Amino acid sequence: MQPQELDTVMEKAKKRYIDFYLEDDMFEISGLCYEKNHEYYVTKLSAVDHILHITGPEIRVNVGLKRLSATREDQEKTFEMELNRVYDKIKDPQAEDFQRHFSTGVYQFFQKDTDTLVWYDVEEKAWYIELNKINMYFSGERKKYPTLEALFNENQSQLKGIWQALHYVAQVDGDIV
Repeated sequence: MQPQELDTVMEKAKKRYIDFYLEDDMFEISGLCYEKNHEYYVTKLSAVDHILHITGPEIRVNVGLKRLSATREDQEKTFEMELNRVYDKIKDPQAEDFQRHFSTGVYQFFQKDTDTLVWYDVEEKAWYIELNKINMYFSGERKKYPTLEALFNENQSQLKGIWQALHYVAQVDGDIV
């Protein structure tokens, strides 16, 4: 990611939830990002116990030339940081909730508990839902809809719960082998 892109993403992250990884750890961490004294901080909301112990309850995010890092200030420990998602939470959404976020430039919505993804395809002018998306490489059951209302009408039970209105999503680098 280019330096100006990092700054843009971190600006989007202010006062929003983020999911991220530290170092080469495979456990995702969730937190709330905020700005203090012109620096970014994250209060961690959920992580596995060993990560919370190592990193503490709050970290400072450092924007480098092409990478992010995170520092636990009370011990001056610094970790490489990989940002996965920046989002607003929506509980038990209705089509109007997704539409409101869509009008601000949000094109993807994700439910972490069930790995379900909803997105708008600009070229096809259609909405998609992918049920039980396994990960970035493999797909679940995918359905196409002409409107959000049609998608919501047919998938009420899958749309309950906490959803993420995604302002940023990490992309897979390179070819998948």
